[in-house]
Amino acid sequence: MLYETVLEDLGPEHPMTGGMLLNLGLSHSALGEFDEAARCALRARGVFRRAYGENSRWVISALMNEAHAHGSQHRLEMAADLLEQAILRFEGVDPLQQARVLNNLSSVRSDQGRYQDALELLARVDAIESTELESDATARGVTHEGRAWVYFGLGRWREGVEAASAAIAIRERSGEKGSLIASLAARIHGYRFLGKFEEAHQDVQRGIELAADEALPMNTRALPTLLAAILAFDVATAEETERALDRAARAYSGVETSESEHALIAFLRARLAFADPRRRRQAIGEALAAFEVYERRPLLSYPPSEAKVWLDSVH
Repeated sequence: MLYETVLEDLGPEHPMTGGMLLNLGLSHSALGEFDEAARCALRARGVFRRAYGENSRWVISALMNEAHAHGSQHRLEMAADLLEQAILRFEGVDPLQQARVLNNLSSVRSDQGRYQDALELLARVDAIESTELESDATARGVTHEGRAWVYFGLGRWREGVEAASAAIAIRERSGEKGSLIASLAARIHGYRFLGKFEEAHQDVQRGIELAADEALPMNTRALPTLLAAILAFDVATAEETERALDRAARAYSGVETSESEHALIAFLRARLAFADPRRRRQAIGEALAAFEVYERRPLLSYPPSEAKVWLDSVH
């Protein structure tokens, strides 16, 4: 392993060893091994602190990676605390790195339901990016998409769709297929709540076309099939919805880090089964079991509140 070679050649305190630890942590995150990813980032932070000082950009990078690992496990308070620590180290740090930290903290605050705090953080990001970047820069797409989800959390659906559309426009020009699928997912969510099902369907089909690219990660390629299944509940027959769920389950069968997606599929299957009076008690039990798993790490495209509305109506 390259990390072990660097460790042997340069020792545990060399900055390059810290860099390798950061990369190793990212690899663990990609595999869904978030506890190990957090440990790697923490060790890298110690190396960088001793090599460059407490307020270096490398320490901030390690804090961001550590926060991401904890946030991915829905340890939101811990993730927020790490990002707040990064903000305290902003003096002398590149403005665009500051914007990345603020953007990440905005995402955590949104996940915590603190949408107004998230908007205020995004306003700080805008102030930096409008000075440092062109309006169609790739990073601006991240900010627009983040703002879309915050607006959705506030029930400001039209503003959310506008923000998602701005992200989509940037990503269409840049050719970032994976990021474009994510932005389409945001706009689909807004369209559903506005009752614009035809527009949502068009975005789902666009996502499916993009997902045909075999170079994309498997979880990215699978997402449009899940969005299609969610939309099917709004507009399709039970048979069509069942087929859409089957396609989604197959798409995620090869994705190791898809516990939430499979839990959501099981929840939606239970909703379908509930339509049969003979299966209602069993369906409620299956829905509750699936929701217990899903709630631990829910997906943006199907908020737990939507599931709870249905559960409260039948349980």
